[in-house]
Amino acid sequence: MGSACHREAFQMMTTIPATTGNIGVMLSKESEIHKRNASAALLEIFSTVRVLCRQGLMYIPVQIFKMR
Repeated sequence: MGSACHREAFQMMTTIPATTGNIGVMLSKESEIHKRNASAALLEIFSTVRVLCRQGLMYIPVQIFKMR
């Protein structure tokens, strides 16, 4: 009915997917976490820029860039 190698391969084929889960779902969850973290970081950057603008610290004279 098949060699020991075939039986072991069939057994692995049936047990590995049951223990590891769907790789697509795992990647999707990982991507969602990454998007959430990136979004939070971007919101923090915008918040910091807004505070600096209110304080007048975001104004950089054009001459500074011309000197470089």
